[in-house]
Amino acid sequence: VAAWRSGPSTAATAASAGAVEGADARIVVTDSYDALRADGAPFSGDTALTFRLGALETDRPLLRGVDGTSPRPGTTPVEASLHVDAARTIGVGVGDPVRLERGAASIDLVIVEIVEPVDASDPLWFGSTLVRDGVVPGRQFTEIGPVLVPPAALARVDRGAAHRWRRAVAVDALGESD
Repeated sequence: VAAWRSGPSTAATAASAGAVEGADARIVVTDSYDALRADGAPFSGDTALTFRLGALETDRPLLRGVDGTSPRPGTTPVEASLHVDAARTIGVGVGDPVRLERGAASIDLVIVEIVEPVDASDPLWFGSTLVRDGVVPGRQFTEIGPVLVPPAALARVDRGAAHRWRRAVAVDALGESD
């Protein structure tokens, strides 16, 4: 799994966490996109599909690669990872191109890695069901993704995004002053 997903926290994140021991996860997920196959046809399913793009940085591995290699930053098309259940749902694998579109904005991707959670019960997943599960079915549409890219690739995106920061505190390391 890529170094950008298992590297150390940023100085700002570490400073905001103080001296309390634990692990951090920073998760960024964009607003929704439509997605197209290489032939220009939209992906389809039992309900409408909506895709999200995202980036994940953690102190400990939350995802492991089951096929392919980790995305490299700075590539064109953008190299990306996709959750194993999302890949199965839309029928893509390593080497497949995906174009995400919304209005005039688009981003071309190539799936280079299929991933799965190391531990789906890890507390760092709290509130991040889509990232943990890869597919979230709904009545009117099913969310797919996020298609995970190196964080710098999000600068190419002309969409809104939500940022979440989680810290799983090492409870056994807490003292009275914490």
